[in-house]
Amino acid sequence: MELKSALTKKRLIVIAAVVIIIASTAVFLYNFNGKSFDFSDRETRIIVTGSMAQNTPPDVEIGALPVNSMVMIEKLNQNELGTIKIGDVISFNYNGRLTVHRVVDIMTDSSGNPTQFKTLGDTYRTEGVPDASNTHCETIPVQDVTGKVVGVSPTLGSIVHFAQTKTILLALMVVIVIVMVSVVFDIVKIRRGDGPEGE
Repeated sequence: MELKSALTKKRLIVIAAVVIIIASTAVFLYNFNGKSFDFSDRETRIIVTGSMAQNTPPDVEIGALPVNSMVMIEKLNQNELGTIKIGDVISFNYNGRLTVHRVVDIMTDSSGNPTQFKTLGDTYRTEGVPDASNTHCETIPVQDVTGKVVGVSPTLGSIVHFAQTKTILLALMVVIVIVMVSVVFDIVKIRRGDGPEGE
């Protein structure tokens, strides 16, 4: 009876821990995905330069993007580019590479549809100089815009970057194999009646 009670308490603790982990993961993914559970038309990227790492303007949805941060990008088609506003961080093709910088000005046609976006890396902001007048600005035609950054995680990006080394990947694989083998042995013991339930 005492053994069954101990096992029941252990199971309840495990279940509670699993529920907490799942709930925490769901909250993290919801926030990382721009407060949405819709993961269609999304992609993740790792920031590799410091052009968005400092001098972030106040009152913007997406703050600084330190090197090795992971960002969630919402892909936008040409009909959705009108949702982009000044202060948003957009992704675009620039000189053959995908870049993410902040929108500082929007040029439109006579109907109010965007034709070009002027962007600037936060690090290049100069005190006393209007962002749209900064010499580091890029003028991006709408056809080169691929999406908008909706979430950023420096921690997740650092973990992924760290895990990219072969040594870490190998160690991680060994740990996973050991855990899997241990679980299989426990299951076999319980099925044979050699484990706690059969005592």
